[in-house]
Amino acid sequence: MRWQSSILYPLFAGGFTLCFSGLLALPRTEFTSLFALYTALFAFFTGLLRYSFNKQLLVFGLCALVSLFFTPQLSDDYYRFLWDGELLTHGINPYDFKPSEVMHSGEIFRELYESMSALSRANYSCYTPGNQFIFALASWPSDSVFIGQLLLRLIFIALLLCTIRPLKHLLETFGYSPRRAGLFILNPLVLTEIVGNLHFEGVMTVCLLLFLYYLLVRKKYLIAMVFLALAVQTKLLPLIILPFLLRYLGWGKSLLAAVIVALINFLFFITLIDAGNLPHFRESLALYFGQFEFNSSLVHWLIEKDLRRLGWLRLRYYAKTLSEWSAIIITGIAVFGGRTSDKQFVTRIFIGLICYFLLSPMVHPWYLTTLIAFGMFTDSVLATVWSYLAFLSYSFYSTQPGISAEVMRTIAYILLFAFALGEFLLYAFKRRSLPAQFFT
Repeated sequence: MRWQSSILYPLFAGGFTLCFSGLLALPRTEFTSLFALYTALFAFFTGLLRYSFNKQLLVFGLCALVSLFFTPQLSDDYYRFLWDGELLTHGINPYDFKPSEVMHSGEIFRELYESMSALSRANYSCYTPGNQFIFALASWPSDSVFIGQLLLRLIFIALLLCTIRPLKHLLETFGYSPRRAGLFILNPLVLTEIVGNLHFEGVMTVCLLLFLYYLLVRKKYLIAMVFLALAVQTKLLPLIILPFLLRYLGWGKSLLAAVIVALINFLFFITLIDAGNLPHFRESLALYFGQFEFNSSLVHWLIEKDLRRLGWLRLRYYAKTLSEWSAIIITGIAVFGGRTSDKQFVTRIFIGLICYFLLSPMVHPWYLTTLIAFGMFTDSVLATVWSYLAFLSYSFYSTQPGISAEVMRTIAYILLFAFALGEFLLYAFKRRSLPAQFFT
């Protein structure tokens, strides 16, 4: 009933904002409290999905406002962001030196250096020039870490707000209610990791949503490709979208899209990367993609199985092998068959992203932001479920007794695969996922 809905809305909105504030205040070592708050946040989130787009937007605004009074507690990446930004504003190319090689005179440099992780201190920057310019924009006005992260947060919030109107039009194009936007703008993982922890997957996802808007709604092909190029310049992940354009646009326009994306990214790269520091950038990317594993599914189980046979090389071996499998599977999903509709185009990208993350050696929770965004335009709610289960990976940082990251990882993926199977069977028999109807 309408009166019941009016009474419950303040409860859901207030509870959601309060839980979000609690998450921003707790350190990542307090896993039990964090997960309890995250679970409560998800409960309020599912309640808010029933309300209008404008009411959802109001809650997003409240959470954005609250976030301005906190600094990131669940990630220390922003220290490296601001370090690179400070270097650039002082006329030093961030790709030329490791933090440990720079004479860090000045209070801001000392604070940033002491606060960033040991891994970050010892390696060259792996962030693209497009990101570096945003780092510099946040660092330029003040020599204060708090002001720097505050400006980064304001940039992220402003970019997310830029997607509000396009998001409504995209959902209407696919025949969904605008309130389905809550699956993205109010998703606890999106708010916590993007607005709260300042991960640049949010910038990438904004660019991808604008790419979809100009491609599918406005039919402005060239502008769409510019936003795709900007998404690639933020993170390399959107490169997997290029093969999906073949069936949607045809070979001619797809090849032109690849040229536009390559040209724009080349222009960005030559602003800061030269023959002298290119090996540094390649070294940092190789380190990132070939030697780290976190919260993976297949990669983790395979490297544990082959400990005796391959030793410490097992991660490098399986990361390379599974990346090849991922490329083959995604290409197959993308290119085989005839021309695709708007719905099929987005759904195939969504399935491709699922395959990519299941075969990836690194699945930090914030990586799923793109999957959540594309999931809005499908009948699947797998991305929403995954966004809840992915938070279990924070058990890795727990200092509390009795918390096993290995057990939490196993629980998360068993539940994820069980839900995926159930959703597939529901779709196969009903031709539509029943859970998805709740969010339409």
